[in-house]
Amino acid sequence: MSLTRINVAHNHLADLPEAICELVTLEKIECGDNRVRSVPSAVSKLTRLALLSLKNNNLRRLPEALGKCAALKSLSLNANDLVALPESLCNLQNLKRLTLAANKLQSLPWSMGEMGALKTLDFSSNPLIRLPPSLGLLIDTLEKIDLFECTDLRDPPAPIIDAGHGRMMV
Repeated sequence: MSLTRINVAHNHLADLPEAICELVTLEKIECGDNRVRSVPSAVSKLTRLALLSLKNNNLRRLPEALGKCAALKSLSLNANDLVALPESLCNLQNLKRLTLAANKLQSLPWSMGEMGALKTLDFSSNPLIRLPPSLGLLIDTLEKIDLFECTDLRDPPAPIIDAGHGRMMV
């Protein structure tokens, strides 16, 4: 029997233990509500990982290697200290749900619109100034984009605004 899920939430962890990255059969990691400051680059070994929750931690950055977790479908990074996202995040072509609420993001990777499986994006409570124009490419697949309390936001992509009347914008 192989371990497929691990929940280490609410444990005062300062880092995501690198040993977790050796559990290559993992499909789900719950590591929210800790004090995690970093994610090891070895996370790229988790080729079956479908859900990664790192909400309510102290993350300031993510490793480029996260973009190699091709099976990832849900990534929860709410309530951290992220100021930027690695461009490699846009390699996650199976990602359906990306939540980044309550971080310190002012911008997003420009190729984010190439993440064709995305259904839900939550950028609420971030000091975003601009959204990548490429997000307009997701107009047919996105079901929800949350921009609540993004008070610095200027010039959202026109296709998002045009289609947003009740369907996508929150």
